[in-house]
Amino acid sequence: MPIPLIVAGAGLMTLGGLAAVTQEASKIGFPSSSGSGDDEWGETSYGDRIREYESIAIGGIDDEDSDDKRRGSQGAATGAVAGSSAGVAAIEASKGCKKCTAIGLVGPHKQFVDSWSIISINYQQRICSTTLGLEGTRTYINEYKCLDVAFDGWRETECLFLEAKGKYDQFFKGDGEPWYDGVEDTFNQGTRHQFVMESLENIPYCHWHFLQPKSASYFKQKFAKYTNLKVFHTP
Repeated sequence: MPIPLIVAGAGLMTLGGLAAVTQEASKIGFPSSSGSGDDEWGETSYGDRIREYESIAIGGIDDEDSDDKRRGSQGAATGAVAGSSAGVAAIEASKGCKKCTAIGLVGPHKQFVDSWSIISINYQQRICSTTLGLEGTRTYINEYKCLDVAFDGWRETECLFLEAKGKYDQFFKGDGEPWYDGVEDTFNQGTRHQFVMESLENIPYCHWHFLQPKSASYFKQKFAKYTNLKVFHTP
């Protein structure tokens, strides 16, 4: 898909600002988990494309938010994620305790983020509590894979997968309908997530958190038929 190049410099500035963060993040170990899986989607998947578009379109404009604002957003996101997790616990309690069928099938996955915006990276870290690392000169964020499908986050004790979507409202028109055809790739990603849940006896859940309201509303409707996939607006 064509990507505007006139602001490519802004994307480079964004990556420059990330360098200092990754120096320390590379020292942090990846959370232990069992299982493994190869990345069948490759390093330039649909997620890379839409996030690369986001990175270039936004540049570093919103990266100048104050530390106080970021801390406030982090607290709000943490509370929202905790609240949604409590909802899962209540559902599971009503059905009776069942062993998490995903345990033993979830393994680490490195998602390279060289073309992502700082906003996308920060939001995914807030929602999923994951870390950054360095592989040579490339920056990656730690994710997970289950049945060869990638997920942004994983909470084994809750049998809960997580997905974080940052500045997605820019891909929608004023009437709430998408103008960018890459949004269909995002829907297909959700379909794959639901397939994993169904393949594991419908025991795990997957929570998608959106930073912005328009995209959250759209995908909440699109995913309404997926019983194990829930959408939340988590600014």
